[in-house]
Amino acid sequence: MNLTYAAALAVLAAGLSAWAFQLRRSRIILRSKRHLETIFDHIDPIAVVDPNLRTLRVNRAFLHLSGRTFRELLGTDISQVLSQWGVVPSDLTRIRSRTERSILREVPLQLGGSERLFDLHIYPVLSSTEVIEEIVVHLQEVTQLALTRRRANDASERLRLLNVELSERNVALKTATDAISAEIDVAREIQRGILPHSVPELPGLKVEVRYEPARPVGGDLYDFVPLDEYRIGFFLADVSGHGLPAAFEGAMVKMSFQHNAAASQSPAEVLRRMNTDLKKSLAPGHYVTAFYGILDLVDHSLIYCRAAHPKPLLLRASGAWERLESSGLFVGIVEDADYRNARVQLGCGDRLHLFTDGYYEGLESGNARGYEALKDALSQGIPLVDTLQNIERSLDAVPAQEDDRTFIQVELTQPARLKRFRLLARFLPQDPVQVRRLHNARQASEAAEAFCASLALAGWPMRVAKRLRLAADEMCANAIEHGIKGRSDRKARVAWSVRADSCRFAVHDGGDGFNSDALPDPRSTDRIHLSRGRGIYMTRQSVDRLWFDHGGRTATFFYKLKDEGMAD
Repeated sequence: MNLTYAAALAVLAAGLSAWAFQLRRSRIILRSKRHLETIFDHIDPIAVVDPNLRTLRVNRAFLHLSGRTFRELLGTDISQVLSQWGVVPSDLTRIRSRTERSILREVPLQLGGSERLFDLHIYPVLSSTEVIEEIVVHLQEVTQLALTRRRANDASERLRLLNVELSERNVALKTATDAISAEIDVAREIQRGILPHSVPELPGLKVEVRYEPARPVGGDLYDFVPLDEYRIGFFLADVSGHGLPAAFEGAMVKMSFQHNAAASQSPAEVLRRMNTDLKKSLAPGHYVTAFYGILDLVDHSLIYCRAAHPKPLLLRASGAWERLESSGLFVGIVEDADYRNARVQLGCGDRLHLFTDGYYEGLESGNARGYEALKDALSQGIPLVDTLQNIERSLDAVPAQEDDRTFIQVELTQPARLKRFRLLARFLPQDPVQVRRLHNARQASEAAEAFCASLALAGWPMRVAKRLRLAADEMCANAIEHGIKGRSDRKARVAWSVRADSCRFAVHDGGDGFNSDALPDPRSTDRIHLSRGRGIYMTRQSVDRLWFDHGGRTATFFYKLKDEGMAD
């Protein structure tokens, strides 16, 4: 009995233990199920319908989306809800026809006054006989995803359009660049045309030039103007700015200089006339610095004028340095700018350096800066081209250093020709010269007449010979009247040379001389009524060039026969 009772208790204990285990398992399953149902209720809206679209089950997310209760939804046609959201009848028909899982992409549902996008997932639940028993309708909101996709698509489209536009602009830019390059090439050729193609080659004169524009074309320009056999003009200018604008304005500067240099022999007067021209033609705010000097190879004198240009450096044969000082404003800035001539006497072995500021701005040499550093570099005694190349390398290493560079060196290699007889200072060594003495007015008239006869004998037109005879007569009469003045201790000489196409006539007296630059203008209102004082003015109008040397005691004129003057 005790054993049977014990066995029964053991069986009962095992049964209770199994039952307790099953109870615990059921509770775990129930909690898991409830947990899944909670998750199921809060994920995407889901409804289960029969083949006739009557609602069988829905989760809380679907209820929340529809705003209805279980009681209101269960057993009703789900199309009533979907149609309220804007699902069109064609979409409902497609739901009934689904036999496999499918998706309606981005179905727009009108909810709360705004449109929201959902992917409508449809899952058919088939029986063992492949008959649709139920349909799962799953709504997955993709509003933000769709907006993001559309933005990405829009951005992609914009990027595509931007690439197309960029490509078109690149083509247009290349076309414009090619056109600009062609224009720059033309501008470069034009600038080459306005710059001298060679340096002057005159006895006793050595000229070196280095021109380095910062861009393909630049605003620096220079020129050499042969005025006659003994005189040459040196012009250097720097137009404000760089590149094409400066190059075009430089062309205007060059034209103005050529026109006015031919009209006047005074550097100050040339710059004054250029200022009048360029004040009207340069763009507002633009200006020009310039230097113009006329070198006389007979006496090695240099008459020059500066228009706010860097002061030229003169290296004497002795090694001493001098700066060429003179005053003058920028060209093209103000009306009636004042320009004044200055004069310096050069000698054999002297070197004159003309340059633009591009060769010293930013330059450093030891403790020297700028202009002084350039002078130090030129003092080193190495060949000029090597000196300038060293300077250029130093300047190229300076950040943001961009300026045109022009450098001209003028060296005198022979002594001045004034060591010849003063009367013949302006004559060529190979000229056939006739010389006479003058003591009175009769001899002066005879000398002028002999000069006229020499012209006629050389085949010159008579009207030209007579005009030049009047000029010679005026010069001889001035020597007798103002130089000798009836004094027996003073003498005068006259000389002339005649060639087939040119002639020279000179008179030298032993008088006190005079300042030819200080002569009043006989055309002025206070002198026009006078019967005297027009001789030198009339002589200037009759000849190509008139010089006064040795303090006005020597007067020489030069005339070159023109083609139109050959016919009598």
